[in-house]
Formats: sequence, C-alpha cells, structure tokens
Amino acid sequence: MKYARFRILVGSILCWMIASQVGADVCKPDPCVDDPTMILGKREADALLSAPTISEKPAESMLLTNKWFNVPNGAWTVSKSLREEIRDGLVSFVDSRARAEHANLHAWPRYSFQVQGQTHEGRRVVFINAFCTKPPKDALQQFVLVRDGGACYFQVYYDPDHKQFVDLTFNGIG
Repeated sequence: MKYARFRILVGSILCWMIASQVGADVCKPDPCVDDPTMILGKREADALLSAPTISEKPAESMLLTNKWFNVPNGAWTVSKSLREEIRDGLVSFVDSRARAEHANLHAWPRYSFQVQGQTHEGRRVVFINAFCTKPPKDALQQFVLVRDGGACYFQVYYDPDHKQFVDLTFNGIG
C-alpha cells in the first residue's frame, strides 16, 4: 500500500512538473497536480518549484517546450537581451494584429520561436519564426517553415533600431 501511494505521489509530481513546463493541461484532474503542497510540505514544494527547469538543460531539451533560440548562419547574432526585448513586445503586437485579421491564435505557451539576425536594405533586423507544434530536431539548425497551419505559424520582423515589429504574416489555412 505504501509503495502504491508513493507511485501515485511521484506520478502526480512529475505530471505537475511537465504540465508547468509545457504550459498544457496534460494530467488527469487531480488537485495535487495543481498544488504540490497538497502532497508535500511547503519547504519541499518550494524546493521543487526552484529546481532547474527544462530550459536550463542542453540545447536538445529546448525542443520540449516553448523557447526562443537562435538559428545559425545569420548576418549577426541576436543577443539574449534583444530576445527579451522582442519577447516583451511580441505578444501584444501579435494579439492586436490577430484580432484585426480574425486569426485564431493558440495559447502562447504552445509557441516556440526561432530568431535570426539578418540585414534588409543595409539595416539590422531580426527575423522571428513562430510555431505551436513540437519542433523537429533540426529546428536548432534551420527554420521550421510550412505552407499552411493558420495562426499556429507566423513570421514577423523586428527592427531593433526603431524598436518596432514589421511585416507580420500568419500562415494560410490549408
């Protein structure tokens, strides 16, 4: 009996950890999944919440959840601080454009973002490719581009000098 309860406890904690990382409801209804303090003491739950996340592991694990990563072979490298600047403004920009175009966005935690520093007419720009599907392994090396898929896929440029987004394009519905 103790072993069975332990397995349920560990399963609930693991499911809660995975759900919190991928931003999806992947667990069966269980109050313990939403609040680990129902199983663990506060100190143990706090330790669990402060444990390293998937994003702090090697690059291949970035493919498991929504993340931002540079695609190589650009004209210049996008810094972490610039990615953060982009991330801070992207949601509101894309949300407002999606409403205007009647595009149905997926939940933001489902999206992954590829960025690459490029030049356009002699100016630095950041190309941002977003998709809400699980990235293929080669997503760390080349862009994930598909012809349809609706608002699950979109591309936009960011001008770091003027701090503005331009040329947002949602994929068509196929």
